[in-house]
Amino acid sequence: MTHFRLEVTTPADGGREVVPVLDGVPLTELVAAFEAARGWDPAGGYGGRWFDPARPGEVLAELRPGRRRLVAVLACECGTTGCWPLETVISPDDDAVHWSGFRQPHRPAWDYRGFGPFAFDAEAYRAALVEAFGSH
Repeated sequence: MTHFRLEVTTPADGGREVVPVLDGVPLTELVAAFEAARGWDPAGGYGGRWFDPARPGEVLAELRPGRRRLVAVLACECGTTGCWPLETVISPDDDAVHWSGFRQPHRPAWDYRGFGPFAFDAEAYRAALVEAFGSH
């Protein structure tokens, strides 16, 4: 399983900016390397995803087994999710949380097969959410 943690910063305007870190490498770096290896020319770079700490489920999926959800896990480097997001399908089960089917909605022809899928221990994933956001 892939080790999962969240790198959290608190911007001056409130909320939280979060970058998932997989096996010690920020997701922003992993996807940038994947895209560069394919010669893709992104319109912008990726940055952390901002959200209200009282509602972490709206970003990283409500962790109920059997519930699949397409989620923007990264935003544009400008901080706007709609500008240049990285999306994935989050699928929890009893033992793991899976991220698969990555896509860049502004470049539908880009094929992210080979990027992921990633599987995280469900208990460790939930613990990372609690560490980042409290018990919400």
